[in-house]
Parts: sequence; C-alpha cells; structure tokens
Amino acid sequence: MSTSKYRVRRATLDDIGQLTAIWESMQYPTQALARRVTEFQVATDLDGKVLGALGLQIAERQGRVHSEAFGDFALAEHLRPLLWDRVHAVAKNQGL
Repeated sequence: MSTSKYRVRRATLDDIGQLTAIWESMQYPTQALARRVTEFQVATDLDGKVLGALGLQIAERQGRVHSEAFGDFALAEHLRPLLWDRVHAVAKNQGL
C-alpha cells in the first residue's frame, strides 16, 4: 500500500464521533479521552475517514505516548510509522 493514500494530522472536535467509535471498539475510556481529543494525532484516508489515532500528552518538557487505536488492525502496519513520525515531529516542536 502506498502511504500517499493516508493523511496524518492533529485531531479536531469534528473527529470525536469517529474516534469514539474506535475507542469503544478497543474498550478505552471514551469520555475521558474525548475531553483530551486535541492530544491525538489521527491518520485518515483521502476522504477524511479516521483510520487510527495516537495520543501524546505533554506536560512541561515531558511527553507520554498513549492510547494507540485503529479501526482496522490490518492497516496498523501502514499507519503506525506515519503516526509515529507525526508524534515525533510534534514532540520535537514542543521541545520534548
């Protein structure tokens, strides 16, 4: 699969519905994560469907990666490196 089929960006409030469905399938605490939606980087297809997400909690100069989730784990192999690169870039920009 070509990585050009996917986009990675920061999650927005518009993504909560799709993220909640993915988090519920993974039995994550959806209400707690929904309050922290902007901590997440999401991987989407070209139509904007959220396929996966990875959280990065930032506190001062420390970061914690959390709550990796995929709607279809068959895509995890392709999306995980894209999400990790994005989280790494965000962490570096924050001075972590």
